[in-house]
Amino acid sequence: MKKTFILCAFAAAIFAAPLANATATETQSAIESVAAASNDWDKVLDSYEKYVDKYVATYKKAMAGDMTALAEYAKLAAEAEKLQKKLEKAEGEMTTAQAARYAKITQKLLNALK
Repeated sequence: MKKTFILCAFAAAIFAAPLANATATETQSAIESVAAASNDWDKVLDSYEKYVDKYVATYKKAMAGDMTALAEYAKLAAEAEKLQKKLEKAEGEMTTAQAARYAKITQKLLNALK
């Protein structure tokens, strides 16, 4: 299952509108929920970055003819499955900074595969 990330300028207005008539407790609860989701994405991005770093290192070893890299690919496949589950469980939307970090990590992977 692929996640689609849509970033738009209207996001702030969409999230702020329900808070306009909320009580202080409801507002605080909503803020805490957004913060928890943000932390969730930070953890997912940490895992993604570690995976990409391992994948790139293994790819470079394989391209250099290191046959041990083939065994490492099996481990990476298992890690990819775990990472996919983390992505599916992550709640909320990424912040702009998190989306930029995601793009940077993905670009690192793409650059290594050139």
